[in-house]
Amino acid sequence: MGDLNEYNFILDASSLEKGLGNIKRWCQEARGKIVLRLYIPTYTLQELDFLKYKRKSFGAREALKFIDQATSEYPDIIVEFPETLDVVLWSEITSSVDDKHVDMLNRLPRRFKNLLKSCIYKCQLEENRLKWILVAEDPKVKELADICSIPVSYTHLTLP
Repeated sequence: MGDLNEYNFILDASSLEKGLGNIKRWCQEARGKIVLRLYIPTYTLQELDFLKYKRKSFGAREALKFIDQATSEYPDIIVEFPETLDVVLWSEITSSVDDKHVDMLNRLPRRFKNLLKSCIYKCQLEENRLKWILVAEDPKVKELADICSIPVSYTHLTLP
């Protein structure tokens, strides 16, 4: 394959709901030029389902449709197995943050804890040690990622 650039992105629900056009463009531009791996946590699917059915979000509906189509079209789109969440103990996450944030993290709803567990697994614990970046548009998710030392970016970044 040569020295292709590699990009490994963990997609949160806000990145797919608000930045789907950019993500589709990445997939098109990546063909044959770069390696683009997209990881979709269980959190993301559940959040998009919630937004689709409870909030009637058109963006969430389109994102879920894209995921369904793209997983067969692009081999490097990985949907998380729910069992992955069992691999990461919550204590592993809270032990790596400073004390002033532990209480706040412990009070988070389970869905945010699950997203953090997915990100910690991909960024710090997975054996292949690829460099993963969380892509999110939600300021709360970005704040949580920063607290947990998870690299984070927006969907508007441009791939070479």
